[in-house]
Amino acid sequence: MSNTVSVQSVLNMRYTKTDHWRRKQSVARTWDAVVLMTEGEIEYCFLEKTVTARAGDLFLLPGNLPYSGICHSKQAAFFVVDFLCTEEDMIAQFGAPCILARNTSPTIYSAFSEMLALWERQPIELDLRIKSFLYRMLCMQYETRETTQSVTPTEEILTYIIEHLGDTELSVTHLCKHFFISESQLRRNLLRATGYRPNEYITRLRLSLAKNQLLDSALRTKEIAERCGFASPYYFSRCFSEAYGLSPREFRAQYQETSS
Repeated sequence: MSNTVSVQSVLNMRYTKTDHWRRKQSVARTWDAVVLMTEGEIEYCFLEKTVTARAGDLFLLPGNLPYSGICHSKQAAFFVVDFLCTEEDMIAQFGAPCILARNTSPTIYSAFSEMLALWERQPIELDLRIKSFLYRMLCMQYETRETTQSVTPTEEILTYIIEHLGDTELSVTHLCKHFFISESQLRRNLLRATGYRPNEYITRLRLSLAKNQLLDSALRTKEIAERCGFASPYYFSRCFSEAYGLSPREFRAQYQETSS
């Protein structure tokens, strides 16, 4: 077997969105494929190996290995690039089937969208550009090794939440789209890391920030609600009262009394 991977040709590229995807019978693909999951979660079963691909995962499917599969979400959506190597067993060097990268950045989604548009136009430079793109995707497995060892996707999500607490658009839906992750995976990751579900964790951080601002500033309740990312002063007051047993004004007044 050669020590290099050489793509002979890219055969097809498509974007698919489907409800309740399922492959009951174990059948081999015609070609190798690189797939970017953009929505949902699919479990692929190969002989003695199982690979679960979730939104944001970039993974490699071999063309000569039978597999079955089932979607664990209501919908699944993914980009697929079918290609052919110069030698049949060449793709095995990647350990396929395998996940090349998890929780890929939004720029990867944009790159797939750009290549799909290019594929549909079929310009003269298509072969060169799409092969270059495919090699770059295959290299993701090696490019992400050092970063995944030092910073986990969950740490990135936690940092992002803290940095965007004041943004009213910060939500579970926003996080899933930004990090290309399913709601179930986001919930599992944050429960494991913080002990709270995503919405609970975001609200607790916002309330903690609001409490500090009530104690350390003269800002009005409405201004604090806005700075801490609450959709309205009423919603802020309700959440604060449920958490601390006092309204924001009562909390501030009690603190001022005890400190005077």
